Amino acid sequence: MKTKKFFLTTTALLLFSLSLASTGFAGSNEQEASNLNNDVEILYSNKELGGPPINYNRFKTSQENYTPIVERSSIATVYDENGNIVDTHVIEKNTTETEDNNINSRASSGRLCRVLVAVDEEYRAKHSNWMSLTESIVEGADDAFNRDFGIDLTVAAYQYWNSSGSSGKQILNNLMSSYSSNSYDFVIGFTAEPDFVDNYGIQISGTAQEVTSNPIYGSYAVNWDQNDVYSDWHSLQHEISHLYSLQHDISGPSPLCIMNYGTMYSTSYWDTDHYNQIAVRVGWYGTSIN
Repeated sequence: MKTKKFFLTTTALLLFSLSLASTGFAGSNEQEASNLNNDVEILYSNKELGGPPINYNRFKTSQENYTPIVERSSIATVYDENGNIVDTHVIEKNTTETEDNNINSRASSGRLCRVLVAVDEEYRAKHSNWMSLTESIVEGADDAFNRDFGIDLTVAAYQYWNSSGSSGKQILNNLMSSYSSNSYDFVIGFTAEPDFVDNYGIQISGTAQEVTSNPIYGSYAVNWDQNDVYSDWHSLQHEISHLYSLQHDISGPSPLCIMNYGTMYSTSYWDTDHYNQIAVRVGWYGTSIN
């Protein structure tokens, strides 16, 4: 009985790690590929055995109740599927005097990035408060970017989105073909599509456009609804990091980094290498705050 329990727990942990991938598995050499193939077999064996669902609660830290910092007040326009204005959403600043001083000290080198939030029909049906909910996720994801680089993400507009596709990649491609990024730095899709899976049929938490150099226009990412703001904003921070051309760490207990599948839900920090990569790419998106 103890052996069986260890097997299921280990497998559940592995499934959790793999579910965090944005555009595939970490690692590229043949040995890693072989290990991943074995892992997939184990995962499906566990599924066939009726293994327990992942308990995301055990991966959370004491920061779960952390309130995202909203750096500036604004009014975001809400568009329907056809581009007609149907509503507005007020975003209210909530910073303290100390936080304002920190923000002002970073403004000279900081960047203000406009975000279009596209929310699909499944997500809107699931969450009646989808505007304030996605605002919290974006603001939660941008706290680390603000803290370390002065990069401030602000929701400029919302768009109704009728998503389609049978995988994460297809749903991302659908978003990219549906909405122009010319007026935005990031187009972030929020989906509750049940088929948001990788090439192996495993549920993933997000996916991002592949960006390898300074883009001419804005870039795209999709966040899948994990029904938990804490998990969702960590996932979005991970995906936006990909848009600065960051790659994955090998999954494991170290390094402690948002790009490590094994630690991304317990940190908002980047390891040294990834930090340095973003530091030289701050100017890829946005406009000067001053």
